Amino acid sequence: MLTVTSAETDHTIEIEISGKLTEEDYETFRKWFDAVKQDDAPINLLAVVTDWKGMTPRAVIEDLKWLRRIKEFQKMALVSDEKGLKAAEAFGKLLPGIETKHFGQTEKEQARAWLAR
Repeated sequence: MLTVTSAETDHTIEIEISGKLTEEDYETFRKWFDAVKQDDAPINLLAVVTDWKGMTPRAVIEDLKWLRRIKEFQKMALVSDEKGLKAAEAFGKLLPGIETKHFGQTEKEQARAWLAR
C-alpha cells in the first residue's frame, strides 16, 4: 500500500509504504501527483517504509515508468528499518540526479530537516 500522508509543504511530499505495492497504488499516486503538481519546481520526497512485502510484477513496471519523470524530483529521504538500508542504497543508484539518504525508523524529523536544506 502506498499512502500520501502530507502534501507539498515547501515542495515536499510525504508518503508511507507498507505491505505489497500494487499497480493500483501507483495509479492512485500518479493521479494525485498530477493533480497537485502545480509548477516546475523540483519536489522532495519523504518515504516512510514499514513492513514492506515487495511489489507485484505490474507494480515494478509502474515504478520503472516513474524514471521518466525523474527530473521532477530533487531529493529523496527514505525512513525505514535496517533491512531497508540495502534497498535504499540500491534504489539511490537508479536515480541519477536525485540526492538520496536513508534514515532509521526513529529519524523522521531528521529526514524532514535534511530535505528542507
